[in-house]
Amino acid sequence: MRSTCEMKLEELDGRGRISRLPCSLLRSVPNETTAAFRDALLELLLEHDYSTQTGSPNWAAFAERLDGIHYQTLRRAVGGQQRPSPRLIEECARVLGLRPEYFVEYRFYLAQRDFDPREVGRDRALANLKAWFDRSRPGHGVP
Repeated sequence: MRSTCEMKLEELDGRGRISRLPCSLLRSVPNETTAAFRDALLELLLEHDYSTQTGSPNWAAFAERLDGIHYQTLRRAVGGQQRPSPRLIEECARVLGLRPEYFVEYRFYLAQRDFDPREVGRDRALANLKAWFDRSRPGHGVP
């Protein structure tokens, strides 16, 4: 029988894998943060003991746990040289036992995707646009 910890992790991992985090690392975290990806990830790394002897985040050790993500990709994202990709955010969340929606950048990505006809189809994108426009400007309708 699976532990409660494993069941929670399985729910968090959208690819059907159970993360290999020990149950002791699962903690009660807010459902989401509005902090920038770099700041939120830095705090999470320190809380999960991904730190050097000097107390700095150990980005290299954390990057080793990321499937299919190179250290340089992580370094550029946390350094501000490039946006964190949805894939990077998903993988960081998996390793930390969180839902990707915890990070505000992932929520922005999901919202933008809902308006992209290439992602959701033209009819759905138009319906989403109309619903958003009707909520943000009551009585005006979509032009």
